[in-house]
Amino acid sequence: MIELQHQFLSYERLLWQTLGSLARRGYFVPPDDARDVVHDFYVEAWQGVSERFDPKLGTFESYLVAAFYRFARRRIVELDVWRRRLSDLTEAAEHK
Repeated sequence: MIELQHQFLSYERLLWQTLGSLARRGYFVPPDDARDVVHDFYVEAWQGVSERFDPKLGTFESYLVAAFYRFARRRIVELDVWRRRLSDLTEAAEHK
């Protein structure tokens, strides 16, 4: 487990850069939520990503960016849906 964590930390900057790329494409996430997205990727996907990587198909960095991009984009959309639902509920409660 310590080895996986060390590996993850060595790529964390790349994950933040990927979040920047997503933001430039319209998938913005506030910094606190961005930190959670990076953490959730480590907890939920890192081991599987590490195990499924095939060096014959390309570099680990490219594979990691693609995997994180998909994970983060999906998570950002989910967060946005929840924010909108909460906003709608708050607005409905205020009109009662």
